[in-house]
Amino acid sequence: MSNVNEVEPTSNIEDLSLTTDEVDSLHAATLSASSVERKTAQLLKRDSLFVKLSFKSICQIIPDPASRVVLVAKAFMDMERSNECVLGKKVWDCAGVINRDQRRRVLTKLRKPNPQIQITDRQGRSSVLIVV
Repeated sequence: MSNVNEVEPTSNIEDLSLTTDEVDSLHAATLSASSVERKTAQLLKRDSLFVKLSFKSICQIIPDPASRVVLVAKAFMDMERSNECVLGKKVWDCAGVINRDQRRRVLTKLRKPNPQIQITDRQGRSSVLIVV
């Protein structure tokens, strides 16, 4: 137990014991309305982005390679504002899937019937993951 008393915040400037110069400098330090609007828009845009971690963190946190591939592909889809992503070298590398055998196993797992994602195979080219 500590002897700290809870202090309620006050909205009355006189209770803060500030001089008029300090109050004037605080008013000058406030952001303009356009700055506040710009910052709010920026936060909304950032919150709409899918991935909040680095790709390296995703590889360390998520052990299942198929889940990592879907998460990384979804991140690229969000960045490109698309609902499909070519499963090329950049997706495999970012998801930490490095050899052909592991890629084949991941694709086999992703090809199983799933109502949310679909894999489109292209002859001689990289497969495409589509979010339905």
